[in-house]
Amino acid sequence: MIREMTKSDFKHFWPTFSQILTSQETYAFDPNMTLEQSFALWCSIPTQAFVYEDDGEILGSYYIKPNGVGPSSHICNCGYMVSEAARGKGIARKLCEHSQATALDLGFKAMQFNSVVSTNTVAVKLWQKLGYQIIGTIPSAYKHRISGYVDCYVMFKWLSNELDGNELTQGTQFDIVQGWSSKHTQVMAVIYEEAFGPKFQGAISSKNQRISVLGKCFVPEYSFVAFDGDKPVGIAGFSDGSGSLTGGIGAKGLIKELGLSRGLWACLVFSLFERKPESGELVMDGIVVDSSARGLGVGSRLLDKIINYAQDKGFKSVRLDVIDSNPRARKLYESKGFVATKTDSFEYLKWLVGFSSATTMHFIIKDD
Repeated sequence: MIREMTKSDFKHFWPTFSQILTSQETYAFDPNMTLEQSFALWCSIPTQAFVYEDDGEILGSYYIKPNGVGPSSHICNCGYMVSEAARGKGIARKLCEHSQATALDLGFKAMQFNSVVSTNTVAVKLWQKLGYQIIGTIPSAYKHRISGYVDCYVMFKWLSNELDGNELTQGTQFDIVQGWSSKHTQVMAVIYEEAFGPKFQGAISSKNQRISVLGKCFVPEYSFVAFDGDKPVGIAGFSDGSGSLTGGIGAKGLIKELGLSRGLWACLVFSLFERKPESGELVMDGIVVDSSARGLGVGSRLLDKIINYAQDKGFKSVRLDVIDSNPRARKLYESKGFVATKTDSFEYLKWLVGFSSATTMHFIIKDD
């Protein structure tokens, strides 16, 4: 899980932080800084700092702070560290994705990395996969412990879909279509799992099994998908009473896939998420946007498609639920005219489902 960093967390993370400082391969920090000086730099000066914790162990961290003030205060800056033992497990990616959502929640519209050491090729490739562009090169800006003087990159990503009140496309055009062909099922399962894996982890602990089950349970016709060329980059599912995006597998299928005991347990946990539409109601079953396309208005366009589909099919309303840990999604829904109608709290189930409350929201379709 990712949560805000405390001073106690930093003390536990200090061996990793200190090792990265003294290696002099990625950060332009004084390698002789004390723990107190490092805590101030990483946690006190920035707006916020977060940790990635797994089973009580601090495996990674990031900070977020303004990159400038006044006319440039809409751009933020972040830094990331992952313990050596935890590298290669996707933690840096999760931290960066979390930081982008945090940036938007804090009102930032863009993120800039001021000095990415060019020899840190793993980081450079990851940031590019997540949509960051190299906008400048600073020659011989870093004295690498092994390689000597090397270049640094300035990398940038626009996060918000708002630019002076106009839609920001950044030159990318997305096609929104209903459903997808079988060749895209595996990619769709991976994208969906990246967003909802923590929610489903209580039902199916193995990530690979979650992806496998998702691939078998999808009914593509109950969805709208955003494509960048032939690459799926977003999905919005729905249920209309006759079927749903994830309704393609039942109890027998789960037991066949997971075995009797784990299959029955998965059935029990998934039943907590079941939401059947009322008469005249379309239920939206989550919007997911791939990290490479976030901040480009894909989620907004998918939501518009759901609303238009409901109108065309004669539904009276669209219903959805948004969890308490996703304020960014709620802001999007409210901007489209969804209104909160009730909030259910279940703190006692947080250990199982990963959140403690959910708010039901409705969009009322008006007759022309």
